[in-house]
Amino acid sequence: MTSSNPKRLVIIDGDCNAGTILKITGKKVTTLKLNNDCFEDYSFVNNPLSHATVCGAILSEISKDAEIICLSIADASGNLSASSLGKALKWCLDASVSGISMSLGTNVIIEIPWFYREIKKLSEQKVILVAAKANSGLVSYPAALDEVISVEYAFEIKGIYKNPDSIDNCSFIAGFTEPGSVTLARRIYGFANRITNSLAAPWLLGKFTNGEINPDSLQTYNSYGDTQEKPINFSIIKPIVGIYGSDEKLISFLKLLHDEKYSAAVFSTTLPKQIHKGILHIDKNVQASKLLWIMSTWQSDLFLLHGYDKDKASSISENLFDINDFEDQHTLIRKLEEIYS
Repeated sequence: MTSSNPKRLVIIDGDCNAGTILKITGKKVTTLKLNNDCFEDYSFVNNPLSHATVCGAILSEISKDAEIICLSIADASGNLSASSLGKALKWCLDASVSGISMSLGTNVIIEIPWFYREIKKLSEQKVILVAAKANSGLVSYPAALDEVISVEYAFEIKGIYKNPDSIDNCSFIAGFTEPGSVTLARRIYGFANRITNSLAAPWLLGKFTNGEINPDSLQTYNSYGDTQEKPINFSIIKPIVGIYGSDEKLISFLKLLHDEKYSAAVFSTTLPKQIHKGILHIDKNVQASKLLWIMSTWQSDLFLLHGYDKDKASSISENLFDINDFEDQHTLIRKLEEIYS
């Protein structure tokens, strides 16, 4: 997965401010923007701290000897599309790049064909492809593709580990001291965002291309620890309900919740990823505290744990219901109203 002498590294993101990167890292980067089907030189000065700029600064700091190119695929409204990602990856195929960082993605599975052919070809050329796992916890692509190295940032650890939980097909979990470029961005420009998965992607690409990380020698991350799981030191004030029963009844129950004006996020160990946009397929052995952390960032009224072992679900929620026990699903709605009250 590594390249011995990386020469050209690419950030695929939105608009990038090359002046900011030069000021905080002392390094010049090339900025190109998609215009129809071509990438052209451009100067972006509106925002000194765009997401792409911070990603570019991190990669520039870590990979000092590499040529850094920031490809903007943002449209006039700042949106990034799957078709534009495909065009950027095609540009990379023709440009003999060594590595690509992508802190973007889609959770719409039918959009994968817009860029998968290019991903596969780049992988066959031994280009290092790094993508950030979605900060929301949703399965996203290209991060979940087998050809891509995906990364999740974890503030509670130091170092980089192989990730055994296979949530979102995530390759690695990493925790690291804030890069100096980010610290300078805070000092000079007032950058206030915390380190997240999206900023871990350029960090990991830099480490790989520098030869600082050998995947074969990495330890496996043990999210459970050597003893029992540590007590959870934060709470979720939104209701969490364990749901049992057939998948068909779950889907009909979701429709009922929607009709009753509930917003429900479903964490399932059995439903396929693509069956419903609001369902996150997750490993049944995932640590309870990690699930709660995901829930804490999720905008939803209600969380449903589907397909979990009952002992596992009861460690997260006292509210366990078997859908099959309710002939009238509105009875279950009334139970939920009791939880809220």
